[in-house]
Parts: sequence; C-alpha cells; structure tokens
Amino acid sequence: MAHGWLSISILSTRQVIRDSINDLNSKASQQALPKHLSSELHTLVVLSTHRIAKARDIAFKYLNRLITSFPSLMCDPVLVFAILEVLTLLQRSCENEYVDEVIHLDTCFRDAANIAKCNPVYEFHSDRTGISLQVTDSYQVRNDILGQLKRTANSWFELALGRAPMELQSTLQVRPT
Repeated sequence: MAHGWLSISILSTRQVIRDSINDLNSKASQQALPKHLSSELHTLVVLSTHRIAKARDIAFKYLNRLITSFPSLMCDPVLVFAILEVLTLLQRSCENEYVDEVIHLDTCFRDAANIAKCNPVYEFHSDRTGISLQVTDSYQVRNDILGQLKRTANSWFELALGRAPMELQSTLQVRPT
C-alpha cells in the first residue's frame, strides 16, 4: 500500500513540476514572471539540502528544472547569493566532521558531563543572507549533497554565462542584502 502511495506521490510531483514550467513559460513569453518567484527559488535552494532525502530530491529536481528551463533566473541576485551561501554552509557542515573530531573528542572522553556537547552540529546559519540549513547527521550524505549542488550550480552558471554574461556579471557585483 505504501509503495502505491509513493508512486502516486512521484507522479503528482512530476505533474506539478510540469504544470509549473508550462505556467511560467506562458508568463515568461509575456515578460510577466511572478514577483514571488525569487523567494520561492530561494526556498527551493535551501530545501534541496534537506535532511530528508525525498524532500531534498523533489526540491532539487524542481529547482534544476526551473533553472535549466529559464537560465535567466540565474541573473536574480536573491537566487545567485542563496546558491553561493548554501554551498558555503554545506562546505562548513562537511568540514565540521573534522572540527568536531579534533575539538570534542578529548573533552568527550575526559568528562561524562560533556558528552552532550560532543554531538555533531545539524544546523548552520548565515547572518549575511538569513539562510539556515538543517542537515543530516551523515557526513557522507552531506558530502554527496555538496558535490551534487557544486556540479549542478557550475552547470547553471555556465548556462547563464552562455546566455547572459553581462547580466550575470552585474548580478555577481551586487552586494547581497
């Protein structure tokens, strides 16, 4: 029964993505993309790192489909800085494996009262952009997410550079708010 629900969920997710792309295509042809699209893309970037694999996969697929369908979205400062900041936070979360190991290992075993302090960090926050990530406890999964996002972000930036190099350059020179 649960297996059937999952396949229905995947089919409905694909349909939602397809319908959204079609809707945005018609709005883009009229030069009228929704104003809230920027904040929704920002949210999708954050959700593409979610600790739950299914949520992460759906957000990532939707985000990737939107950006590859509309490369000009990569000229949106909110999206570009969200991608860069999420990559930075993910990198920090991956490096945390070694920081935890070095700083806390000795303390954890010296004093039983410090064991609670020795748990890995699951939440990472950026004061600059206000982005908070809640990541999985698996450092391997964190590294996999980081690797996938790095590769895909590179292709997104290459796509934007190919289509609108001056606009992307201008976007990158804007200070994030």
